[in-house]
Amino acid sequence: MMRLLKLTVALGLVVAVLIPAGVALSVVLADVDIKPMSCSNPLNVNSKGVLPVAILGGELWDVTVVDPATVELEGVAPLGWALEDVAGPGCSGPDGYLDLTLKFETQEIVEELGAVNDGDVVFLYLTGNLFGGAPMGGADEVWIIKKT
Repeated sequence: MMRLLKLTVALGLVVAVLIPAGVALSVVLADVDIKPMSCSNPLNVNSKGVLPVAILGGELWDVTVVDPATVELEGVAPLGWALEDVAGPGCSGPDGYLDLTLKFETQEIVEELGAVNDGDVVFLYLTGNLFGGAPMGGADEVWIIKKT
């Protein structure tokens, strides 16, 4: 027997997961910001650059517990990462809390998305582990643009 588990995440995102009855699910939900300080998060699918992503820290969330070597965005490993204060919740700038910033090769992310249309809004999912092995994850949306 399967049961439906719904989790409400930051920014009103609702995640629904089907899990077998009797199985416990424990995932740390992180506030993920793609293109920090860019509210519309445009993703140019023809860009040859990098896509910046931040796991936002806060009063109750210390991002230094995240093992950056395990983090993936849509199954793609980052090119690199750093700890710095780049953004707060919403579209705000630095908020005084340390964030884990990661850079991903845009074309690798685009390949994982498959067919998309100009103007689509797509959620990108970030997964990883905390030091010690506990799973963590989060998501943010991007707006697809096809500039040449």
